[in-house]
Amino acid sequence: MRTVAPATPCHTSWNPLSETLTIGIDEVHVWRARLDGEPSRVQNLLSTLSGDEKVRAERFHFQRDREHFIVARGALRAILGRYLQRDPTRVRFCYSPHGKPALAMESCGDGLRFNISHSHGL
Repeated sequence: MRTVAPATPCHTSWNPLSETLTIGIDEVHVWRARLDGEPSRVQNLLSTLSGDEKVRAERFHFQRDREHFIVARGALRAILGRYLQRDPTRVRFCYSPHGKPALAMESCGDGLRFNISHSHGL
């Protein structure tokens, strides 16, 4: 029988949120957000969504899926708004033919790019 040492845990500490967010040309920032939230949080984030995002949220059959969409898109707007130094409601998106969001030209923020993915409620 062979004994295997336990795997070394990966570094999981996350930096606290600073007042202003900047990103260097050679940097990648990784963010995570819990998609489950208190009803008040969901409502606050819903208020930051655009009209088309609210319509899209309403298309989800299950409440949980609707709320996850609202929290994910609202958190994305909040994060991008911090980098762009503008209100999250003023962040504008355009979409690829497959629906992938990108910052619209008037919101591009010097080439700021992002990707979003979902995994197990995060």
